Amino acid sequence: MVLAENGNAENKVLIVSGDIRKEDVMRKTIDETLQKFGRLDVLVNNAGGSISTVIEGNELDGDLSGFDYAMELNTKSVLRLCQLALPHLIQAKGEIVNVGSIVGGKNGTTLGFPFYGISKAAQDQLTRNLAIHYITKGVRVNSVRHKTDFQ
Repeated sequence: MVLAENGNAENKVLIVSGDIRKEDVMRKTIDETLQKFGRLDVLVNNAGGSISTVIEGNELDGDLSGFDYAMELNTKSVLRLCQLALPHLIQAKGEIVNVGSIVGGKNGTTLGFPFYGISKAAQDQLTRNLAIHYITKGVRVNSVRHKTDFQ
């Protein structure tokens, strides 16, 4: 907002819209960032969410479409974006910040709707593994855990 009010947004902000679970959107995000700014210093994986097909009861008793969606959005897209960004982040000695959730921790739960928490727990494990592997290449990888309305 401040950038837009000062007339600087055009040079400092890039907006790429689309379904981040899709390979072409992920590639477009990285490619357009490099094209506009000439480098990539930080990747923030902030997209996340879930859908539930269960009206009553528990997701564990229903079909797996909600599980697939949560894993694709909260875990698989994070891994793939990291894979696409890492060559550039290694060159820049950059950073990755994955936005997790407290329900992904060992004491986290979302009663009746566990798929979101399961996918965020997987993201936490991914973050730890990326951190250990890529610190030797100069890239720091961390996670920030937040609380959501349904926790």
